[in-house]
Amino acid sequence: MSKKKGAGEKGEVARERNSDRPNHISSTMSSPPATTPPLINVHVHNDSAAVTQVPDGVRLEPGDLARPRPNTPAEDVLASATMLLFFGLAQVLPLAALCCLGAALLWRSVLAVSVLAGLAGLAMLPAGARARPILHAPVWDAWRRRFRYCGVVPSVPYCAAPTDTRYIFAHFPHAVYPMGSFLSFPLCGDPATGVPAPMEGLVASVLLRVPIFKHIFGGLGCHSADKATMMALLRHSSVGIIVEGIAGVFQGACPAAERVYLTRRKGFVKAAIQAGAPLVPVYHLGASQLLSVSGNDNLSRRWRLTVACFWGAGGLPLPRRHDIISLVGKPIPVVQADSPDQASIDAYHAQFTAALVGLFDQHKHLLGPEWAGKELEVV
Repeated sequence: MSKKKGAGEKGEVARERNSDRPNHISSTMSSPPATTPPLINVHVHNDSAAVTQVPDGVRLEPGDLARPRPNTPAEDVLASATMLLFFGLAQVLPLAALCCLGAALLWRSVLAVSVLAGLAGLAMLPAGARARPILHAPVWDAWRRRFRYCGVVPSVPYCAAPTDTRYIFAHFPHAVYPMGSFLSFPLCGDPATGVPAPMEGLVASVLLRVPIFKHIFGGLGCHSADKATMMALLRHSSVGIIVEGIAGVFQGACPAAERVYLTRRKGFVKAAIQAGAPLVPVYHLGASQLLSVSGNDNLSRRWRLTVACFWGAGGLPLPRRHDIISLVGKPIPVVQADSPDQASIDAYHAQFTAALVGLFDQHKHLLGPEWAGKELEVV
């Protein structure tokens, strides 16, 4: 039996339990044991994403996953063109600013001065707060469909009462660009995902200073990923953070290997203990395959800005087509302590690392046979 229920941007979510797949809406695992609860597949947000809720002890197969509908030709053109603009601008903007600065100083170019003045004016404009027209823009729907974006979550609700519990959702991998995390922003708070609302995203502070990008990320509701901001947000919201930072661009996952820069990343664990916030591991399968990079790791980390050249489809700054499956683990409870000792931090860090690797190993085969033998390296 299928039924539709209010959720998501247009207020419709299709759910189905143990039935055939009608009109490309949802699918479920065939003939589960009588004692095993059924899979629940839900299509959300204008059918731009799909979520599969998986009971304990059930092994998913690729055919069990719900998928969003394909883009129309026009939507696919929109997705490709806007991605090329977004990532191309990220590649060109710093170089253009440097060229204009040189032209203004050396040749007193009026055009160069005008461009610099325009960029400075944009940079001075406030980033703004979360805005629904930006958060739920149709362009992000087209992006999600291009990557056949879907999520795998525990049986809902996996974030337990009390309702005032605040969680830290720790996202991996960063890769060249954390596309899985980016695409998940508008889905937080949807009943199908089990991700609680309110949810606040934390990003590198430089993204909230660069013209144009600061307004996009501000409109998505993002905040600077510093500890003071995180602790303030955790008083009233759950937060999502991309733990690896710039190091993840160069030392993390790439098209050739699945790798997370986590061994030295313990600040988020300490913050979780101090806030008494359970940790939730999140891994975005396939996000590492979109872009390749070449650049200077040390210089990038010193400047807190990625100094690199990246490319994807056709050698352009256009992410390659590849499925993205966002895996969400169960919360890891922590005992609150204002001044946790290093032993406690290390113990929770080890528990989180094991949970993240286990989450990857449990579901990596969903991207196909070539992924079944992959190992997640922790560096």
